[in-house]
Amino acid sequence: FTFMNEDAKILQDTYHSTYFGANYDVWKETALEMITGYQTAAKGLNQQRIVDHERLNSDVSVTTYEDGTKVYVNHGEKQYQDGGITLDAYSYSVERGN
Repeated sequence: FTFMNEDAKILQDTYHSTYFGANYDVWKETALEMITGYQTAAKGLNQQRIVDHERLNSDVSVTTYEDGTKVYVNHGEKQYQDGGITLDAYSYSVERGN
């Protein structure tokens, strides 16, 4: 995220219009929810070794950690489905190991 503590209207029709939606007050609840979700999903993984990383196709990868936890990431615009795995576009899933 990139935030600012100004009304985003000041950037309209300027060189910096890329940041037009960067007003913190508008995004703070969504950002907090997303960050908390990531922290919960990834809890403890930073203390484990990665034992495998595989590309399932050009958009989807899976990273396996030493306890067997698998993190699937879909970078693509389309839903991914294979066997028991379904990932919406631009999403991730964590399957906890032992």
